[in-house]
Amino acid sequence: LQEEIQYYIYYESANMESVRQELDDQVRGSITIGILALILVSAVAIGLNLWVTHSVTKPVRQLAGVADQVAKGNFSVRADCSTRDEIQLLAESFNHMTEDLESLVTRIQEEQQNLKNMELKLLQAQINPHFLYNTLDTIVWLIEGGKNQEAMDMVMALSEFFRILLSKGRDFISIREEERHIRSYLEIQQFRYGDILEYEIQIDPVIYDCRILKMTLQPLVENSIYHGIKPKRGKGKILVEALRQGDRICLSVSD
Repeated sequence: LQEEIQYYIYYESANMESVRQELDDQVRGSITIGILALILVSAVAIGLNLWVTHSVTKPVRQLAGVADQVAKGNFSVRADCSTRDEIQLLAESFNHMTEDLESLVTRIQEEQQNLKNMELKLLQAQINPHFLYNTLDTIVWLIEGGKNQEAMDMVMALSEFFRILLSKGRDFISIREEERHIRSYLEIQQFRYGDILEYEIQIDPVIYDCRILKMTLQPLVENSIYHGIKPKRGKGKILVEALRQGDRICLSVSD
């Protein structure tokens, strides 16, 4: 009986060891499966998080980049409106704002340009009426004094002055025409202030064909006469110079 009991215990122990081994294998398999499942779930969660973050932050970054370009003055850029979420509403609102800004800036630029053109026209049209009146009076005095040739020369100078001044509506004329305009003006003024006024015009013929804004020099010459020569109470001289220096045309009026 004792021997049978020992055999029974031996076989049962061996059987228990086999069961324990199977349980250990099952536990290790479960742990492995759990770890793999955890890794898979973590990878999926990280991927979803990155995808969601990218899908949200990418449109925001793009919108920020577009806003930066608009801040630098580029109003032609537009934000992408293909996200179909709140970012799309924000992008559409931003695009509407940019379009309004572009229209506003364009309108302001046009108004500024029109204002500049108007100021230019006013400046070019701002001929002292006393100059014309005094010139006509001087012509009358010359005719009455029998100085018909001088009166004719003055009429020719006045005609040349206004012909170049009108210039068929052009705003830019050649330096050659500007020189004739200034020379006509100074010839007329020299008839009136011949005892105190001398003038000299030194313009390099190389730049004759270069174009210049009409009536650039005339206001300077006029100021030289009325604020430089006349208050001097003595004979004075006006020097008009123009020459090329490198890629620039340098003009000067001195008295």
